[in-house]
Amino acid sequence: MAYAILRFAKHKGGASKALSAHHERTKDSYASNPDIDLSRTAQNFHLVTPRWSYEQEIKHRIQTAGCRVRKDSVKFVDTLVTVSPEFAKAHEAEMPEYFRRAFDFLKERVGEENIISAVVHMDEKTPHMHLCFVPLTADGRLSAKAEKAGLSKILAARKAAAKPAAEAETVTAPPAEPCTASIPGIEVMDLEDAVQALWKAGIYAESGMGCTGPLVMMSEANHEKALEILKKAGYVG
Repeated sequence: MAYAILRFAKHKGGASKALSAHHERTKDSYASNPDIDLSRTAQNFHLVTPRWSYEQEIKHRIQTAGCRVRKDSVKFVDTLVTVSPEFAKAHEAEMPEYFRRAFDFLKERVGEENIISAVVHMDEKTPHMHLCFVPLTADGRLSAKAEKAGLSKILAARKAAAKPAAEAETVTAPPAEPCTASIPGIEVMDLEDAVQALWKAGIYAESGMGCTGPLVMMSEANHEKALEILKKAGYVG
């Protein structure tokens, strides 16, 4: 069965450099993602091209809005738009138009002025679009909450049913460090729990959304140990 895919990943700012490098194809090679075919990268196209780095774009929009930024504020949201692989193969010529329509749908809801980048990747196994935006409200506040859509209660109920109540402890993140490696294959509902499992082990990690789904990001030096921890905890196979 063919289906559309729309995923959101909230970020407090730390992942902007790593995501920018992937989305904007600023590196010469991508060892962590063998699906990228650099010979086809020229087929990628932007619907919104960033003027500066993601970090600068985010800072500029927040400063322009004059909104207050808390320590736990979500500064930007990384959106992944794609389709099931079988649909993409059967409708290859139609994919650019699909992404343009998806962009129109999203810009009406998040505000085109808040979008810092929208880039379509045609150089991977399944075409997809990465759209990053700063979640600014009409009255100039930073807010990525989903209460109005009724999603928060649904997600909370699913998470509570999936995890024992004993796991409600608060975990503090270790000192931040560049996240240049990633581990895919984690259920989106388990993403933040997987990050905290690494924090408990003293490994700084962040959640993110790759081209094939949710992933946990950490430094290259901690990748092997992190994979071992997540496998032992049952987050990856």
